[in-house]
Formats: sequence, structure tokens, C-alpha cells
Amino acid sequence: MICNIDNLYKAFETMEANNFDSSKELRWGFYFIDDKKDTLKKLSNELKGQNYKAEKIRKINNGEYQLTVNKIDIFTPEKLHERNLAFNELADRFSILCYDGWDVEKINT
Repeated sequence: MICNIDNLYKAFETMEANNFDSSKELRWGFYFIDDKKDTLKKLSNELKGQNYKAEKIRKINNGEYQLTVNKIDIFTPEKLHERNLAFNELADRFSILCYDGWDVEKINT
């Protein structure tokens, strides 16, 4: 994933405009893509040890699979930028095709 801090500042502005309070815990989802399901399972186990919850590995286009993990956390644009850089490095270390980005959801209370 191409990491750009300016895009994250804009994303956080949009989130605030849509009533996401980024100073409170939100559910953050992160996505990894590879053509080997077993490699994604290994990555999933690694991330579970870092308090991420593996949601699913699902088949997507062209025989590739997508791993979805999430974590309840508080992020700033800077902290999310650091996480994106770290996930790019983690994808490289596991020889995964790519870290494919993030999304965010409000927590229903």
C-alpha cells in the first residue's frame, strides 16, 4: 500500500465530518492479499499475538485470498501512518503480495 500522511489527514477530517470521534476507540480493519491461503494463515497467527482479531480469509479475484484482521484502538493520522508502514514491512517479511489498506467502523455501544 502506498502510504501518504496527507491522505490520512484528509481521511480523518472526513471521518470527523461523518461523526466519527477519532479520540475514542473505533474498530479498525486491515487487509492483506496473497495467492497462498497458508501464508495468510501464518500472518494471521502472527497478528493474533499482537492483539489483532482475525476476521476471515476469503477468496477474491484471480485465485487470490484476502485476510481481514481488526483491532479496537485509538489512532491519530500519524499513528495510523506508522501502522501502515509497519504492515507494508510485515507483508514483505512474510512474502505476501500486499498489505491492501484499512477501514474503520464505529463501535456499537
